[in-house]
Amino acid sequence: MSINKKINKIADSLGIEGEKTVLKLKNNNEDSENKQILELQSGSFDSKKPWFIIDEDDKVHPLISMELLVTLLSTTKNALQENLNIRLEQAIMQELPIDYNDVLAVAMNEVGSVINSPKEKSLLNLNVNGVVKKIKKRHPNLFYNVDINEMISKEDL
Repeated sequence: MSINKKINKIADSLGIEGEKTVLKLKNNNEDSENKQILELQSGSFDSKKPWFIIDEDDKVHPLISMELLVTLLSTTKNALQENLNIRLEQAIMQELPIDYNDVLAVAMNEVGSVINSPKEKSLLNLNVNGVVKKIKKRHPNLFYNVDINEMISKEDL
């Protein structure tokens, strides 16, 4: 696949339309290893969109502004938080809470302590079912005590 096709594919997946700023990283003719030249292949140095830099090995590297990076990280953080909230809501509802908001408050406290522990740092890998089961063991008064197997066996009679 050609470099331009790679750049177009990446740009399309990121929703970047129109002209793309593409720069080629070139060795400086001087003996200094600390200096290299960026040669504009297409686009403009004034573009607010991400730039694409092609290195000596024809690998494509994105270059984005700090503002765009902060926005990207903030959006990712919000998506992770929303994902956690949905998974936590499902885990809580499976355990039949008496008062959902009470269980949620305890769960958020527990999640905070788990995330701050040295073992677990990722919201993605957090076992929310385990967290809710732990809460149910510690605070059984927050949940209905329903034995599904017992209910099923009574219906069979």
